[in-house]
Amino acid sequence: MDYILAYQSFLFWANMYYLFKNYRIDISSVVHSIVTGIGSQLLPINNTSLPYFALGYSIYDLYTSIQIGNLDLIIHGFCYFSIFFYLIYNDLFVPCNIALMMNTSTIFLNIRFAMKRYKYDILKPYYYFFSTFAFSIMFIYYRIILFPVMALNQLNNFYYYYGNTDLIILVIGSITIMILNIYWLSIIIKKYITFING
Repeated sequence: MDYILAYQSFLFWANMYYLFKNYRIDISSVVHSIVTGIGSQLLPINNTSLPYFALGYSIYDLYTSIQIGNLDLIIHGFCYFSIFFYLIYNDLFVPCNIALMMNTSTIFLNIRFAMKRYKYDILKPYYYFFSTFAFSIMFIYYRIILFPVMALNQLNNFYYYYGNTDLIILVIGSITIMILNIYWLSIIIKKYITFING
């Protein structure tokens, strides 16, 4: 583990929190989702930059989740930090980058939040509906389809690379994240059902 990179990441996200904590939009989440979501698809899958960048954000994610008091977000933040810390500490960057691809859907979630914050759901409902639909499609693709397929492929094809503890952490982490993703998908489906029923 490169402690200097970890410290720089923590410092960056602490500054982001203090600079933008009073904004109406979660700027830190916007920056994180764009950099990691797009970066994880453009950079090599074994790059070290994005996991370190995300490690600092994971502390921010856990802290803000505790402030909000939402249990599923707290579980997400705790898993994000603890699993990324373990993987980075053991120089296992490929699983981190596979997980970071899920943040592509978060770009669209942040667009949706921004539109809701600025009353686009009332002022421009078609734009808001399109952003909600785009988020739903991206969520299903990146979190329900792509992540489990890539995680399983990684574990099936490179299981010999990981130690027993590594495999246990990866399997438990993947299952936990998938449970959260399925839970969040159920919320999305309920909102569509409510919308359709009027």
